[in-house]
Amino acid sequence: MKRSSFPVLKGAAKVMAAVLVAIGVWALMACGGSSSDNGDGDGAEPSAFVFGPDTALEAAYLAADILDVFKGVSTVNEVVLGLVEGGAEDVDLSDDLCTPGGSATLNATQPFGSGTSATLTLTNCIDGDVGGTVQYEFNEVVATPVPYVDADMNLNLTGTVDGVAERNEAEFSFRAFRDPAAKGFDYFGRDSYWFLTEGGVTTKNACFNVNLRLSDSNVEFTRSEIVIVNGQNRLFTAFGRPAPVLAFQGDVLVDGSGVDFFAEVARADGYCGVVGASEGINPGSTGMTLLPDQAVADGVLLSFPGGSIETTWNAILDD
Repeated sequence: MKRSSFPVLKGAAKVMAAVLVAIGVWALMACGGSSSDNGDGDGAEPSAFVFGPDTALEAAYLAADILDVFKGVSTVNEVVLGLVEGGAEDVDLSDDLCTPGGSATLNATQPFGSGTSATLTLTNCIDGDVGGTVQYEFNEVVATPVPYVDADMNLNLTGTVDGVAERNEAEFSFRAFRDPAAKGFDYFGRDSYWFLTEGGVTTKNACFNVNLRLSDSNVEFTRSEIVIVNGQNRLFTAFGRPAPVLAFQGDVLVDGSGVDFFAEVARADGYCGVVGASEGINPGSTGMTLLPDQAVADGVLLSFPGGSIETTWNAILDD
């Protein structure tokens, strides 16, 4: 196995390390609004989320956090694709991702193309206790006329945060656009999911169709549809308005048409069985909107029955 000593690989590894650490190995590390009772231990169908002054920030956080995760995942996926497209077969990333005694390896089948795969394996990494695998199956690699890669991604990682055991499980498909003029990712899947369990409480993000485009450090979400179930087994869908849904310069929200929140499954025709709602749920009677407030730097306006909240995107994420 070769060390990641090539400048391009070393640089890519450091980008990966920075992203993994910054977003906690893609985890939703502090799911605001979760409690010690996850409400779904008996497999009960989710009930409708109720939007109001006491719950608006929780819903906004859960939606903002998973979108922020997709921003980070996209950066990491760019690094992985850069490595495997560059011919990497076995790359030791331990020095970049792990504390002493830990190991991180990226193994890929070569030559890269349709039907190949790659696996990132972590043992005692990041803060010394994160382990597991991230697997890629590259189903279709197209070079012309518009280059893209279609892949399936499966993630299973465990670790601890502030002494609390955590588990991340995710499975979804994505298309990576390789044309520099249309650089971006589409994440999708009829039963795609990203589940986080911490302290016995599970937050579910599922059945998503999230599209984003990248330009330097800027990110524009062109589609955002995510079914979210909180720790109390309450369900809502965050549904982006016409593109651009949200646009960021660096980490600052600068534009966008916004996101509507509905206490139902947006497509209930057997669409979201992964969260126990394949037949839909009884729709809730409340909803919410999240709109960028361009009069305020990074500004956000949440509107819901009973009032509104003026805040910022990063304040929501830090809540």
